[in-house]
Amino acid sequence: MFRNGFVAGPGRSFRVRSLVGYSVPRGIMKRIPAFILVIALSFASSIPAKAQIFSGPDSARQAQKAAKKQQKAQSKTAKKQQKSMKKYEKAQQKASKRAQRHA
Repeated sequence: MFRNGFVAGPGRSFRVRSLVGYSVPRGIMKRIPAFILVIALSFASSIPAKAQIFSGPDSARQAQKAAKKQQKAQSKTAKKQQKSMKKYEKAQQKASKRAQRHA
């Protein structure tokens, strides 16, 4: 009788094989990632891709949206630049006033 309660019948024996000395052939180790890659690519190619070319009124609307977005970004950048220029001018005026006082 074994620890876990199993009894080996006549002509049967329970043997546990260790995987310590077992090595997987190199060819198989190289093929497994390649096989997984092939499966992933076949799965990805089976999913239909969304059409990239737009036509009709939808494309005009998207073009307008893109133009508006770009214009908004440009105005935001211009505003930031103006603000930084004002800050720089103010700092220059302050520095010149200090220089005049200490001169």
